Amino acid sequence: MSDYKNDQRQKPRNSVNQKVIAINALNGDSLGTVVDIHSGGFLLLGVDSVVVNNVYQMELVFDAAIDSKTRLSLGAQCLWNRQAGVGGQSWLGFHIIDLSEEDEALVEKMSDQVQN
Repeated sequence: MSDYKNDQRQKPRNSVNQKVIAINALNGDSLGTVVDIHSGGFLLLGVDSVVVNNVYQMELVFDAAIDSKTRLSLGAQCLWNRQAGVGGQSWLGFHIIDLSEEDEALVEKMSDQVQN
């Protein structure tokens, strides 16, 4: 998706090297699986019901602990939603708008694990 002609990313995203599920912190519903991420945003392969321009409070849940943590909390706005062509799923682009310094460090470590 990085060659999309309207790509407006300010930072390169890094693929995650483990399964990371995005959970709606308000109701516990799964929003999808994180495909790539950086401290400013991320891409999900997720559910069609995510609404563009809405802000979501999320928990990202890791399969394998990073610095002994298995989840982080963030607030993110859905910037776009495109059909994935796979049974009710969409590609979902998010901009992170609320992330603690501690959780930002976890996102950076996720990126470091991929790059190394």
